[in-house]
Amino acid sequence: MTNRKTGLIGGTFNPVHYGHLFLAEQAMEYCHLDQVIFIPSGISYMKNVREIASAEDRLQMVRLATENHPDFHVSSVETDRPGESYTCETLLTLSREYADTRFYFIIGADNLFSIEKWKEPTEIFRRCTLVAAFRGDEVRSALEEKAEDLYHKYQAEIILLPKRRIDISSTEIRQRITEKRSIRYMVPEPVRNYITEHGLYQKA
Repeated sequence: MTNRKTGLIGGTFNPVHYGHLFLAEQAMEYCHLDQVIFIPSGISYMKNVREIASAEDRLQMVRLATENHPDFHVSSVETDRPGESYTCETLLTLSREYADTRFYFIIGADNLFSIEKWKEPTEIFRRCTLVAAFRGDEVRSALEEKAEDLYHKYQAEIILLPKRRIDISSTEIRQRITEKRSIRYMVPEPVRNYITEHGLYQKA
């Protein structure tokens, strides 16, 4: 029997910003979650690693961003693992650690169209409910149709969050830093200070 509902939000968090935090809060409220765990990725097979800050820096920035929220937590499960990070493996590891928990994996809604190409998608659908968030110009009817298709194929449980858009991206933040422009109010102040003190993202 599962007693707790735990949200999981993964990503490179390169760097973490207010859009990530708002999404986690929205999912917690909409899905009545008990907590949300942020999981910075280790080596992502879908990213150019040369553009990514170290795992230690990204973990610390997420810890700083979430430290004042009683129900936000940070896991190093992916950064501790050698080699590339795969969602199916992360879910398996966490299911052993949180035996009484149902996981709600928070993703961008556009990922619904590619998730079948992820490693062992059947295991992903079996171990969690997907919480899909609009983050662009996706058409809700197309997402609903895809969610229904995944349910019929895999019995996937999918929740579509109401559309809310905060137009902040890690890419834009890094670009502004290289151009010596302000990122104030795009990231929490402790994160902004950490980036400055450690000279992150200074070079294009």
